[in-house]
Amino acid sequence: LNKLPRVLYCGFIDTNSLSGSLQGFDMSRFRFEQFELSHMQCKVNGIMQSSGHQFIFGQDDAGATKAYKALQSSVGLQDNFNSNDLTFESFKERNFILSYNFIPSLNNFGTITEASTGEISFDFGFKTATTRPLSLVIYASYNCNLNIDNQLRVTNIVY
Repeated sequence: LNKLPRVLYCGFIDTNSLSGSLQGFDMSRFRFEQFELSHMQCKVNGIMQSSGHQFIFGQDDAGATKAYKALQSSVGLQDNFNSNDLTFESFKERNFILSYNFIPSLNNFGTITEASTGEISFDFGFKTATTRPLSLVIYASYNCNLNIDNQLRVTNIVY
């Protein structure tokens, strides 16, 4: 089994923005939209670890609010809707990045502990069929030490 990251950040982008095609020529490859996502959950070894790893998006903004707060919490900014210049409206429109925190304290700046192991999978659905090709972009953050000795050999210890 693989070491689990401390936190995962993921979001959907229009694949045309990555491909260099005429359709994506003037598109930003850093525009993460909701694309009518209805739900998304992250599982470890096939099991959802906590309610914090499931987002359900309906007519109201409850799911988006939960996702926004989870993102702010995972980067160390809790209960502040103006921190890091990411407003809730900007989050919903063009910075829709979901975060899944795997460290026990649910605080990205908690003490470094031995990482758990497992396999991560995602379950997600859309309200309507997508009309554009989408790519799921995932960024994982791990606890690790990077050591460089006097011979310039690099070793990386993930824990």
